[in-house]
Amino acid sequence: MMKNKITLKVWLILSLIMILQGMLSTFSSYVYFLNTANPVGYFELLSQRISSYAFWIFIIPFIYLVVTSTVKDKIRIKEIFILILVGIFIAAFHRLSVIWINDQLFSPNPSPNFFSELLDQKYYFLSLCYDSFFSYVLLVIFIKIYRISILRREAKLQEESFKKQLIQAELKNLKMKFQPHFIFNSLHSISAMAYTNPEIADSMISKLSELLRHSINSAENNFTTVDEELNLTRKYLEIQKLRFGNRINYTEKVNQETFKLKMPLFVFQPLLENCVKHAVELTDESIKIITNVNSTDGKLEIEISNTSPEGVKESDKSLGEGIQNLRERLDYIYNGNYKLTTNKINNENFSVTITLPLKYEE
Repeated sequence: MMKNKITLKVWLILSLIMILQGMLSTFSSYVYFLNTANPVGYFELLSQRISSYAFWIFIIPFIYLVVTSTVKDKIRIKEIFILILVGIFIAAFHRLSVIWINDQLFSPNPSPNFFSELLDQKYYFLSLCYDSFFSYVLLVIFIKIYRISILRREAKLQEESFKKQLIQAELKNLKMKFQPHFIFNSLHSISAMAYTNPEIADSMISKLSELLRHSINSAENNFTTVDEELNLTRKYLEIQKLRFGNRINYTEKVNQETFKLKMPLFVFQPLLENCVKHAVELTDESIKIITNVNSTDGKLEIEISNTSPEGVKESDKSLGEGIQNLRERLDYIYNGNYKLTTNKINNENFSVTITLPLKYEE
């Protein structure tokens, strides 16, 4: 959030602006005196106005405080009136101070009747005040422009922060959807074995507990490594193999260079669950499931394929709720910068391929 206190950088920038404005004004006076009977050198005029520049540099923090305290958002009539009153006071004080310093401190012949002589030249003094008021207005404009740019930058940062929080909330929501879905399917598998083979059901419960423990420990993370994700995958398949035995013929073809690459959590499991649901459960024959992981051209390529049961016609809607959930999570994480494609070859092989941007372990 913005503070009313001026920073050294802003102070220096505004001081430079006032010095440049003063130098241009001095040059204008220099050109004027060239056409008079008594021309004055540019640097002589410049030296006479040093006190004026010093005054503005000294008073900039006060003007900044006035502007930032008075104008919070939009400039209203009341705020304009306050700024004008402050500007009139500063302009009069500026000119009075500068004239007094030049006459009483720097002049070789200081005037004994300074104020009475100033009153005699009141119109000239007012014209100088007008020039000072213009300098004050210039400062106010630059301060307001700076404040607007800061407000816009902060608004943009807040918007980006809000978007990130929203994405995190959506990802958490999708994870919460995923976990009950996964637990339900696992418990269904255990239930199927509880009466026919209690020992296998007991082993499945043990492995499910281990898998859920790993899931809970990773609940706050959206990313894991390829190696850790593969370990999670093997735990899931151990549960399924206890139920289906040799009907699951699982093989991994993983490039070892990808082990330390980062990837989203719970990517393999819904793909493998899809293989079990739409292939293994539909037949008594052995189903080959192959996980391929490789990296090329700055991308992480994941492919999980399975053979299709003989004589069973797969539905075109072979992507279940778990994969739809996965697609939504990847959309949030990569903002659409990924690919998820399916391929079916003559009803004999089905594959899902995911291509993700490379992300190395930190």
